[in-house]
Amino acid sequence: MEQKNILITNDDGIDSSGLRQLAEAAGRFGRVWVVAPDGERSAMSHCYTWKKSVRVWERDFPVEGVTAWATDGTPADCVRLGVLKLLPVKPDYVLAGINSGYNISHDIQYSATVGAALEASMWGVHAIAFSRGERSGQDMVDRYLSELMEEYMKSPLEQGQVWNINFPNCGLADCKGIRRNCRVSRDPFYVDHYEAEGIAPAGGAEAADASGISTAGSDENPAGGAEAADASGISTAGSDEDPAGGAETADASGISTAGSDEDPVGGTAYRLVIGRNWKGSEGTDLAAVIDHYISVGTVTNVG
Repeated sequence: MEQKNILITNDDGIDSSGLRQLAEAAGRFGRVWVVAPDGERSAMSHCYTWKKSVRVWERDFPVEGVTAWATDGTPADCVRLGVLKLLPVKPDYVLAGINSGYNISHDIQYSATVGAALEASMWGVHAIAFSRGERSGQDMVDRYLSELMEEYMKSPLEQGQVWNINFPNCGLADCKGIRRNCRVSRDPFYVDHYEAEGIAPAGGAEAADASGISTAGSDENPAGGAEAADASGISTAGSDEDPAGGAETADASGISTAGSDEDPVGGTAYRLVIGRNWKGSEGTDLAAVIDHYISVGTVTNVG
């Protein structure tokens, strides 16, 4: 294969092992440059920066022959900067990843790994996004990465398309091979919910009830116990600030919405609890990784 100019980025940050592995593998096929965020930028999708400047600085990189820059921008910023400013030539390819965690099904809409690849396609650059399950065996990724890179750098794409490759959650011995031409799954995928957050108990989990809110005794409530808390585990006992106690300073979740010196706005903090429905229709990217196949398919940009 003729030596090419290759730009590599990711959304896990410039120090991630997946970025290093991708750069090492790409070195077989041409000259490699890295432009990557200085830290994690997961779920940034195709976001880019335009109302402020993006800082860029050259970084040492643990792969011989690779010139690398870190930025405080998004993965899409990294591609724009690489294509339009930093590289001495327009790249022939942009490779994004290797992301820690799948980019399949509805997750693709949020993925900054795929977003970076789609940014490259907007500038007419052939792009591939690589992702792996969080328990993917290193031996399996090592076995297939260069083979897939060579095949799909040569495989043509329609305008606005990128290749999207996902390694399953298994080792080499359990991997059944490559499943090509996978459709993006439209199966119901999310079973997420939100939980209201309280103040972390000083005594650790043993001092918390099932809601995670401390019911242990303290200087303010030496008796402790559920008798000083409502059903959510939030204290309704009186205090110097609220001698009457009660729910009038809490929202429906039982979390205080009153302001304080530390948080003058008040309000409730909700934490996203992620869940997934691991059932995919035949022929989809979701079904492929569930069945321990490497999933290969295309993602198409809007327009």
